[in-house]
Amino acid sequence: MSTSDEEVTTSITIDKEISSNPSGTRLTISARLEKVVKVKKEFVKYKKDLFAQAVGGVITLCFALSYALIFCLAIPIAMIGMGATYIDQCPAEKMIPLYLIVAGVVTLISSSVKYILDDDNTCFECFQFCWFIAGCVWVYSLKEPSFNPGDKFFCNQLLYHFAYWIITLPFLELAVLILLFVVFLCFQDVANYPV
Repeated sequence: MSTSDEEVTTSITIDKEISSNPSGTRLTISARLEKVVKVKKEFVKYKKDLFAQAVGGVITLCFALSYALIFCLAIPIAMIGMGATYIDQCPAEKMIPLYLIVAGVVTLISSSVKYILDDDNTCFECFQFCWFIAGCVWVYSLKEPSFNPGDKFFCNQLLYHFAYWIITLPFLELAVLILLFVVFLCFQDVANYPV
């Protein structure tokens, strides 16, 4: 039904309601005005709800795609490569290169089990969580590593910074998700605000 058909139908409905009322023309104008205002408010509410749902859908899709491409393939492969390349270049904390290798391998295996076999393996997820906590301890305990090869607290600069950001990335992702959730709630709140 087109907009003009809706207007005619609304007008006919209002005219029928008014014709049953004996008070006359003044009620006709006020009744039409009330009906137009009510229809406009409902349309604006519908439009805002639709916009908030579209924003939520786009955000979800973007995160799902970026998660699948970046976190399931590229980062685990880079973790394995960095850990293997610099295996003996962090005597200040020898577990950092090992952490990267094991975390990368377990993430790739877990992703394969999850997507190829379509099965969730809680053992892998539990191990990943515990290994992540251990990685946080190993990386964050090295507050000021030396980047000079002869020092006691030497750790390769590239290896350390890579491990630091790999450990910090999930915390940043959580912060961004919380921020986007708050923005989404604000859109929902605005969409439900009476006009």
